[in-house]
Amino acid sequence: MIDFDIIVQDIIQEKNGLYMRYCDDILCIIPSDKLEIIRTFIKNEIKN
Repeated sequence: MIDFDIIVQDIIQEKNGLYMRYCDDILCIIPSDKLEIIRTFIKNEIKN
């Protein structure tokens, strides 16, 4: 896994979610009340 994957996987697991990646596809299964937090976090990570 690259650094991005490790960081995103850690934050999603902290929120009781599941992160999976295959090539350039990303799957995040998270509680609906955490959606905006995770979405914002991932967008910021992609920009950096």
